[in-house]
Amino acid sequence: MQRIQEKIGQTHSADGIEEDTWFNIVIAELNTISRECATELQNEHCAPQYMKPYGVEQYQSMPPMRILALCISLLPWLGWISEEKYLAEYSWQKIREAFDY
Repeated sequence: MQRIQEKIGQTHSADGIEEDTWFNIVIAELNTISRECATELQNEHCAPQYMKPYGVEQYQSMPPMRILALCISLLPWLGWISEEKYLAEYSWQKIREAFDY
């Protein structure tokens, strides 16, 4: 969460996004965070193995696990900022709707 907040602060985009800066700094950091988080998920004791026809695939190379890792990384920040901006109930409702889709 701290790394995300630092990058958003670095781009001065807490209340508005400037696309080039956002893409080059924030999105690049989110990519790095998702790779690291996917590796952490894979190293958990209960983590299932993802089998491909030719063997086990690393989580950081699997789109579903990278996206899961990204969600896990973003949700704490989203929860915090949603509380700060009085959007928590709406945000949680939308997350729930998306998950139940």
